[in-house]
Amino acid sequence: MNKNLTYILIAIAALLFVLALVWYFFFSIYEIKTNVTPNKIEVNSTDRIIVKVIAINLLGKEVPFRKTPFKFKFIENGDIVEARYDKFENLLFITSKNKTGKVKIQIVDSTRKCDS
Repeated sequence: MNKNLTYILIAIAALLFVLALVWYFFFSIYEIKTNVTPNKIEVNSTDRIIVKVIAINLLGKEVPFRKTPFKFKFIENGDIVEARYDKFENLLFITSKNKTGKVKIQIVDSTRKCDS
């Protein structure tokens, strides 16, 4: 009986160790990347820029089952575009207001305070 209990405890410890490694390598956020497509739009077009924030795990892949909500604010020329953030899809859609210029956007973690 004592031998069986030892084997069960070792098996539980090994399982917990494997689960911790899986969490660390697959589900922990190691890096945040932004994907902007396309990187510019024409003034009189109906095109839009889509900004996606992607959480990357330690293996360099997208973290499964997790979204990375974010906030944004315009650093430069925010009045020449319209921005709409879709919380469900976790995407930022930017369309032109028929004005020319460069726009700079700062994307920050959703837990930080930001004027958007």
